[in-house]
Amino acid sequence: MDIYASPEDLASWIPAGTSSDVITRNLRYASIAVARACNRNLYSGDTSFPPPLVDATCAQVGSWVSLGIDPSKLGLDQAPVKKSSILGGDVERDTTGLLAAFQEAVTCLCQAATDILLQANLLWQPVPLFDDSGCLPSWGQDRPGMFPGLFAAETDWPFV
Repeated sequence: MDIYASPEDLASWIPAGTSSDVITRNLRYASIAVARACNRNLYSGDTSFPPPLVDATCAQVGSWVSLGIDPSKLGLDQAPVKKSSILGGDVERDTTGLLAAFQEAVTCLCQAATDILLQANLLWQPVPLFDDSGCLPSWGQDRPGMFPGLFAAETDWPFV
């Protein structure tokens, strides 16, 4: 599996003294998140990556480190304790909005990584098959003169 950034690339994005285990693990998870957002194959065998992929990966790791999130735990380690028992050994975690926010921080790209990929036109976004009217988008084919010879007049358009 390709990892888009190296620990050296990450050095300026995170505080000094961050554990090398955390760096390695987070780089792997961030590379997966960036690849998913860009619709890229992580197993391509590439040896060099465009700078926006490197920067977006570093931004994502920086976000996780600053928030204290471990992506391998899917944010579940951040859920506040709602109830605990000493002798029974029970611990119940609160599964409300705070947990959902941490899980979103793990599964979605941070704003900086998203902005980097958008600026580089690398962020994959699906093309909608239907517009608000429920019809297939025409991409200008319904405008006379847009595609000369396609339709002689508006009455030739089959859906008028």
